[in-house]
Amino acid sequence: MVRDVARGEQLRSGDVGVVSISVAEGVSTLPASELDRLIGRHARVDLPAGSLLGAGSVGALPLTPGTARVGLRLPAGRVPTSPMPAGTRIAVVEVAEKSEAQALGAQREAEKAPRSTDAVVVRAPVRAEDRTSWLLDVEVSADQAPRLADLASRDRVAVIVRGP
Repeated sequence: MVRDVARGEQLRSGDVGVVSISVAEGVSTLPASELDRLIGRHARVDLPAGSLLGAGSVGALPLTPGTARVGLRLPAGRVPTSPMPAGTRIAVVEVAEKSEAQALGAQREAEKAPRSTDAVVVRAPVRAEDRTSWLLDVEVSADQAPRLADLASRDRVAVIVRGP
């Protein structure tokens, strides 16, 4: 690996280099002829710079049975600024629409606990092309995915990082 690539990130052309090595029997490596096939695939594990790439290190990201993957677009202020690598446990919180919050009044809104969905980060957040929002892929329970996708499409979610 030429540079560090975190679990969940896509490999780009400059991420992987070619070296000549002697390999002991049973050590898994990939031949240089496979280099083009790796570009655009996802890192299944953290790949530090200087490490050798094993056969199972790159591929499609597995989906846990009973879960679904949901993509979120989050404006600044609705996603923590601290690092959230793949595997981070989070809660995706339903945010009231501005008109709802105004109609309910400040006191009633404070009494109402927002709904949240437990999730796991699949891929660390990346800045969107608009440079003002973040894209985040999360894994949630399959029965929660449709509601979460609907809320996300209406810009009604925020993210909280949870403890272990």
